[in-house]
Amino acid sequence: MKLDALYIETTSLEDNLSITVDLALYLKVPYFAIWFYPEIPKKQKNNLLILLKKYKYKEQVIEPITYYDGEEQINKKNYLFVFNKESKAILLKHITALNKVCDALAFYKEQTPQWVINNIFHENIIVIKNSKPNREFLSNSKINFSQKPPTWW
Repeated sequence: MKLDALYIETTSLEDNLSITVDLALYLKVPYFAIWFYPEIPKKQKNNLLILLKKYKYKEQVIEPITYYDGEEQINKKNYLFVFNKESKAILLKHITALNKVCDALAFYKEQTPQWVINNIFHENIIVIKNSKPNREFLSNSKINFSQKPPTWW
């Protein structure tokens, strides 16, 4: 299945997360989910989730970012967190912890299980569903993007 998306390759973890959260704020995307690597122990997950407890919205079946070998490609239950300036600050402050335990950070609009923006930390890639407002924001921000995934991906 071909994904109609925009791809941004970044050179640093800080740029990667900064662009992602700025785009989410600009587009008024109200929720995010943290997709942990499957092998991460519960205690490590909880250390990060405690920081975001105040922003927990609800558990919902949503579109994941990565499907691991042998997994069915179906939507999965995960926690959605409210995304605002305060939760953005927590994400930015704890960027190193996020990078160690998270496969991806994804942003979701209301009433839909499909992600709008996702950040794949270990690949320094941001993937954004293609739309005119998204392209305009990136162009106006002078952020380089492509409508094709990187050749190495």
